[in-house]
Amino acid sequence: MALEFNGSSSRVVYNNIGNLNSGAKSILLDFFLPGSDFQPNNDFFSATRNSGTDTFQNFLLQLSDEGGTNNSVRAAHFGSVTGQAYTSSDVLTVGQWNRIVWTCSDCATPSVLNTKIYVNGLSQAIFGGSTGAGLGVTNGDVCIGNRAHLDRGIKGRIARFAVIDRVANEIEIERFELGLKLEDIFAINDFLLKPDTEFLANWDSVINNNTNSAFRSGTIQVQDPTYGLASLTTPLSVTQQSALAEKSATPIQGALVGQTDLAALEQRSSVVVVPTAANIGIAGDFDGGTVDDIASSIELSSMGAVITLTPRKFPYRDARDNWLTMQARITGIESPDSIQFQLSDSDFDLGQKFTSETKLWWRPVSSTKDEWVLFENNVLENGVITASNNTNFNTAEIYVADQPGYYYGDIVSDVEAWLAHPYVTPPMGAGIDGSISTLTSVTDENGRSSGQLKQHAIRITDEVSPSHPELNRKLRVLVFANIHSGEMVGKWAVKGFVDWLIGNSNKASKTRENFEVFVVWVNSTGLFLGHPVGSEITGVFANKNVNRDWGDFDLEVTKRVRDWVTLNLENDISYIIDFHNLTWSIDDRIFREPTKVSLAFSDALDANYSGGVTQQLNSATSGFTTFYYRSNYGIEGATLEPRRGTNSLANYKAFGAAAGQALQDVLDNGAFGRFASVNSDPLGWKSNAYVSVENTKEIKRVISELW
Repeated sequence: MALEFNGSSSRVVYNNIGNLNSGAKSILLDFFLPGSDFQPNNDFFSATRNSGTDTFQNFLLQLSDEGGTNNSVRAAHFGSVTGQAYTSSDVLTVGQWNRIVWTCSDCATPSVLNTKIYVNGLSQAIFGGSTGAGLGVTNGDVCIGNRAHLDRGIKGRIARFAVIDRVANEIEIERFELGLKLEDIFAINDFLLKPDTEFLANWDSVINNNTNSAFRSGTIQVQDPTYGLASLTTPLSVTQQSALAEKSATPIQGALVGQTDLAALEQRSSVVVVPTAANIGIAGDFDGGTVDDIASSIELSSMGAVITLTPRKFPYRDARDNWLTMQARITGIESPDSIQFQLSDSDFDLGQKFTSETKLWWRPVSSTKDEWVLFENNVLENGVITASNNTNFNTAEIYVADQPGYYYGDIVSDVEAWLAHPYVTPPMGAGIDGSISTLTSVTDENGRSSGQLKQHAIRITDEVSPSHPELNRKLRVLVFANIHSGEMVGKWAVKGFVDWLIGNSNKASKTRENFEVFVVWVNSTGLFLGHPVGSEITGVFANKNVNRDWGDFDLEVTKRVRDWVTLNLENDISYIIDFHNLTWSIDDRIFREPTKVSLAFSDALDANYSGGVTQQLNSATSGFTTFYYRSNYGIEGATLEPRRGTNSLANYKAFGAAAGQALQDVLDNGAFGRFASVNSDPLGWKSNAYVSVENTKEIKRVISELW
């Protein structure tokens, strides 16, 4: 049975509840919403700050009209800062039972980013304001169906109810949706508050000694024809509809002799295969996420789901409007029901359209980055990619992306692994973990903070004298990685470059003998927060393109790298390689200087990558980083742009390996006369320069004015 609440004075109060301080992270309840009255901000559950007659609420879970919405669910926190999270309108179905689940992964600082609200098994879009104080109550009173010392009561019936000390997972939420007893979903130690036995059929001990208390409803939930089905608009599979129809039968058919209706229900629920089409969720709040989970959509049908993914949009400065990249996390997809993913190039601007090689990738969230694979079906039609698999995902949560993701955590993990190699060490000015700086925490447009992330660098060389007879010391090469954080293929190419350089081939060994290679990953904050080209998302320099900041150095990520290069390498560099990648082209490209060594490097990379690399003149519009060092210090360089359309992790890494092989080839083919140290100038390279440093500075000034 349920408890009936009259919408005014009825309530169930628990006094001096201190155990919620241990961290309530989930609230689950069944609620029958009558259609007779409009209920603005009436409480399913409330908690006061202090016991006694305190009317100050620390936390509320409400039937709400917040933000102009009706029949929505709202969670509100009150403390030093007030915060709230609420759903859109009409997520609750009038005249039926609704299953409501609230979770918060960090109740110390709750926000829309760590709060989820499920209604009838569906994760709802969340709206709201700033961070609040949390649910933890200091010797306060908690109340079901009202406020403990103020009449803001709910009108309707509440059945199962519990407060849990951890975030309920997707499987538990599915079981709650099915109607299982709470004791069969959670362990006894999970409960902070659970006033029910037998589907709350016995509320007597709960309501005893409570004045103005709620009263027991005469309706038995499992005999209510609308209970279990919850919402007629919730898509259910044939299996689930059949199971729920059995649950709502009066009486339940097939119960064993002496077996209660509830026991029969439990037995049948335990063998039901729950389809997850109705439980699919889209998230962008993860390391590297770029999807707009609010603008994205899920269209459900009896055949499965079509998930339309929409990337976040930034008002980029100096970098076009919407960069071609999309990284999303999808939950609730282990069902064998058909699931399709769609991405449209209409969400991207200025001619950056999908090509025949543009495809969608996926991998389980629980797997490593090396397990990205293409969807079995990738169809491009009228600028829209539709991707699907022929078989079950066999996992509950996946990443979906237009490029195989390579996130900040992946960089940290790879740097740690590389530093264990005998030819890899932290560079000058770096910590033992390879970090050259700790960046200031950055907040994105949704209020999510990056935290203090690190910029990493490594040094690769064999600690022996150069084997090349014309060199009296090693040539220094500086490699820039992760400048545009949304260019994932470029990061895979860097991995291929490093892995080849520390490998066992004779050519790699010779390269380590003759070169000292430094690799630095620049844009940690932009990568973590999902900004494709920027590092700062709010503030004076919000959305500035990192690759346009060389020379201005308005952004912390470029200033820190510049200072490290200047202080520790003294700009004593023989050559610069800047890894990016093309998102809109069907050819691989290299932007380089028109000088002897750069021409030789480009030709060598092309040859080692089996041909087909388009060579273009490097200018400010195509390679600001290398252009800056060429203009100011006379250091040559190349900007490498592998295309994403090769659609193979092995190919992406092979492009980077070809760049490593090209270094030794340039030395072997006689171009080393130009390929030498700027400061020591042992071979007098400046006299052979194609354009003088002074003239290049003038060219940069003119281009900058035009640009």
